[in-house]
Amino acid sequence: PVTPIEQFATVRYDLMRIGYDAEQGIWGTLDTVLSAAATGLSITQPKISPDGRFLAVSTLGSKDGPTAIWLVSVAGGGEPRELYRASEHDDLQLCTWTTDGKSLLFVNTRSTSSSSSNVTAPPLELWRLPVAGGPPENLGLAAKGLRDVRLHPDGRRIAFTSGWPWLELWVMENFLGGLTNATQ
Repeated sequence: PVTPIEQFATVRYDLMRIGYDAEQGIWGTLDTVLSAAATGLSITQPKISPDGRFLAVSTLGSKDGPTAIWLVSVAGGGEPRELYRASEHDDLQLCTWTTDGKSLLFVNTRSTSSSSSNVTAPPLELWRLPVAGGPPENLGLAAKGLRDVRLHPDGRRIAFTSGWPWLELWVMENFLGGLTNATQ
């Protein structure tokens, strides 16, 4: 018999949407927005845009498969759009939107190593991806175990944790003059 732990590698998550009428206490119809079966990828790490109109999600393939970043309309209408698909040696972790909603920040290992928590793993890098299209930009910030990236609403301060096995909390001011404009 197959044990649950052996089946773990085959588990995939869909992105679903359901409306709710708070006044009447009635749930709407469950709708599949992005199907794991259709994409071959599992949907994770949802991040709502600053204006609330879009949801960015990360998708994962198999344990060693590619990851991608997709953009989905929250209100519905329009097909989900793949913004970026990583190469087979990349491991993306979607972090946050820039405060103006024009870009997404993600962490990338750019390595053949799939472990970001291993002492021998290479530093993780912070990248910016324009939502309107175009290639991602390496922001020049790399650290072992880089994660939990957050931007201050003014876009000029960035906070993150890094390190392994001990964590450090970092707050940087005037990071690239502010991450509010995707064309800077």
